[in-house]
Amino acid sequence: MAEKTSDMDMVTSFAIFSFLGTVLFLLLTLVLLLITIVSKYKNNKQNL
Repeated sequence: MAEKTSDMDMVTSFAIFSFLGTVLFLLLTLVLLLITIVSKYKNNKQNL
């Protein structure tokens, strides 16, 4: 039983870490997209 629980903990922790990794990656991509869009918008305003 102890071995099974430890295996389950490892699996759950791995799943949680992978989930957090994907969430962080998505957040980073969203932030980068927002920054690029905002900078382009500002440049367009300056040109006009």
